[in-house]
Formats: sequence, C-alpha cells, structure tokens
Amino acid sequence: MLEEPTAGPPAAEEAALLRWCDETWPWLYRFVYARVQNREEAEDLTQETFLRVLRGRRAAGDPVPGPFPPPAEFMRTVALNLIRDRWRRGRRDGVTVPLEESILLTESKDDAVVDRIWLQDLLNRLPLVYKEVLQWRLVVGCSRAETARR
Repeated sequence: MLEEPTAGPPAAEEAALLRWCDETWPWLYRFVYARVQNREEAEDLTQETFLRVLRGRRAAGDPVPGPFPPPAEFMRTVALNLIRDRWRRGRRDGVTVPLEESILLTESKDDAVVDRIWLQDLLNRLPLVYKEVLQWRLVVGCSRAETARR
C-alpha cells in the first residue's frame, strides 16, 4: 500500500522549527516593541517577521537555504524593514477616521477658543522642565531618546 506524502516537514524538523520560534520570539518581540511602542502592532510585526523569513526560505526552492536558524541580525533586519514599510504606508495613507468620529470631532469656533484658553492655562501651570520636554517632543519633533539626551 502506498503512503500519501505528507505536506508538512518531518517531525524532527518541525520540532526544531518550534524550538527556534520559542527561543526567538521573546527577544524579537522586545526589539520590535522598543521601536513601535504599541503591543498589538509589535505582535503583528513580530508574526509578520517570522512569516516573511519562513516564506522566503520556501520561495527559494530549497527547503532549507542558508543557515538555519537564520542569524539574529537577519531577523532584526527583516523586522526593521517591516517597521519602516508600515511607517511609510502610514505617512502616505494618513490615519483613517470613521465618519461618526469625524462628525463628533467637528466643533464650533467658540468651543475651539475655550479649549485653547483652557489648554494654555494648563500649560502655564507646568514646571519649566515639563514645558521644555513638550517643546522638544511636540514642536521640534525629537524622539524620546533625543529629548532625554537634551
């Protein structure tokens, strides 16, 4: 009787792949999270990194092209490229606001003036150090790391 070929990798290869994923996931997730500062986005990008690496190996035609497991530098590079792609896409496409929210966000000119006065009053009460941080982060556009160095 003929056995049907299995679609997946042999058990030893599958066990090695799972072990590699379990060992790689924590540090790769931390690496991505440190750059995006959003849990859901970091999880998505970490999964996408694994998917891209494994698909790339399969697309090369050789079940195991190159070293396995791939070097950490390669995994970081793939993750960084995905982060950059997402950032560029966000800049190009902008942020989508549902119609209901956009209707709620429209306010009268009087409300805007009151909000501005209220915000100015709050800012005036802040200590100088906090005002400087807001200046560097919001007006100048420095990253958190750049602001901390200043």
